[in-house]
Amino acid sequence: MTHTKCDNCGKDFPDEEIENHKLYCLYTIQNSELENLIPCEICNQLINFDSYHQHLLTCYRPVPSLNSTNFPRLASNTYLGGYYNQTISTSANTLLNNIRSVNSILTNHLNDYENLLDLNDNNHLLGTENISEVIEATEEDGICPICTENICGLYKTKCGHLFCEECIKEWLSENKKCPVCMKEF
Repeated sequence: MTHTKCDNCGKDFPDEEIENHKLYCLYTIQNSELENLIPCEICNQLINFDSYHQHLLTCYRPVPSLNSTNFPRLASNTYLGGYYNQTISTSANTLLNNIRSVNSILTNHLNDYENLLDLNDNNHLLGTENISEVIEATEEDGICPICTENICGLYKTKCGHLFCEECIKEWLSENKKCPVCMKEF
């Protein structure tokens, strides 16, 4: 039985198997072809690990930030196809103010889902409107689960949990749920 060397991988195979192997070798990805390659997160191409940093520098082009330097200045009272510079300038200023407003909102983290849940339609924090309807004073003594202090005269919520007056009133000024069982009041 004679053997023939594969032109692609250089391995020897019996003559009756060499044609199948050549097809396999040509049309399948070999492990050696993927060695030292990582996918680019921007263009999804496989990049050699050693040149990945350089590739990112050429692949990644950051979007310029929107600010007043992105808008060209026109000479005052320039007439542009039926619009005066003043009209364009007013529109550009309105756009810039809107961008500043959006940037301000985003930097104040109002896009945080949990913070948004605690706001009403006027962007005020939600809390229990009438705290005295939710809690009642008791003569029971015990440990407040919020501050862990031993307190005489705890306050009981509608769901039966006991807290010191200061802790439960502060909690209910910003929340509508029991801090222990999360029952909504």
